[in-house]
Amino acid sequence: MLTKFCAGVVLCASLAACSNGDVHVPQVVPVASPTPAASASPTPVATATPTPVATATPTPVITATPSPTPVPTATPTPAGVSLSPSALTFLAIGASSAQTVTASEPNYSGAFTAATTTCASIASIASGPGSSFIVTPLGVGSCSFTITDAGAKAATLSIGVTATTVGGS
Repeated sequence: MLTKFCAGVVLCASLAACSNGDVHVPQVVPVASPTPAASASPTPVATATPTPVATATPTPVITATPSPTPVPTATPTPAGVSLSPSALTFLAIGASSAQTVTASEPNYSGAFTAATTTCASIASIASGPGSSFIVTPLGVGSCSFTITDAGAKAATLSIGVTATTVGGS
């Protein structure tokens, strides 16, 4: 006799549903279901996690700033001769009317000399104390003296002599 299967898988629950009253219970043999074969799955490998390593922070090094090489300075050249006063005016003739002029020059301590080509009968000049000169009026007229240092720097001294005659003489 046959056993009825419902849907081919499950045994009918009611024996009455089976024909002829004979009940045959099939022997159920468990069938091993296939077990998946062990596959070689990758085994996790421990990877090294980089550990931060302290790096040295550079320390600034202070270096001395080189000082500039001194540049030699030329000895200053004298600026030129100055006269005080730079012009003399005489209202009378003679030694009693003589006046003094002083020569000077920055950064110069040498002697000065006086020369003229135009004052022969109008005025005379003589060296005085230090760098001064004494000018004496000799006659009416205008002229000039050149006052020079040892390096040929010079200044011009202008002379003017006028004489007023009192009483017509």
